[in-house]
Amino acid sequence: MQEEREDRDSKKEGLLDIICREDPCPQIPPVEGFSSLPFQDGMGERHGTLREGSPVKIHQGFLVFPFTVIGPGCIGLISAQPQVPFRPSRLAVDPACASQVSIVDLRVGKNSFFISCGGAPGTLFPPLPIGLSEQDLARYEQLLSLKIDTCQISQYLSLSVENHSEREVNFRAMFWGLWII
Repeated sequence: MQEEREDRDSKKEGLLDIICREDPCPQIPPVEGFSSLPFQDGMGERHGTLREGSPVKIHQGFLVFPFTVIGPGCIGLISAQPQVPFRPSRLAVDPACASQVSIVDLRVGKNSFFISCGGAPGTLFPPLPIGLSEQDLARYEQLLSLKIDTCQISQYLSLSVENHSEREVNFRAMFWGLWII
């Protein structure tokens, strides 16, 4: 009896399996900078895929974090919520506040991308310098680029920022990256 139930349970198909099996539309090949399932959450759940014939446009742009005042000795959680899939590639912290803060954590949704405790000085995330040759600029950009997950629609991209100065800090930052529509 138990073997019969286990056999029946192993043959059960979920609704997603039936939809995917019945789906006549082939998937488009993976887009560079995005997973082959651009609407995939951190648990591997599939929420939809881009299909052939769908208008796919990849843009390079930026996501700006809201202006935030962080008190002395405090940690601020600053979040942005993109409305399209966004693949962050480089964090830029305003030089006016970079020497007074540390980036304590970087999260896409619930996933942290810091593998140890402690913060990274804000000065490690400068904007691009002006006056470099194209070759030097490309090397500089490659050195500062991050390889982190795509932030899905309405998922939070969050920074935890510590103010280690004795005054309030007006924190401003942004992420350069790719977004797809």
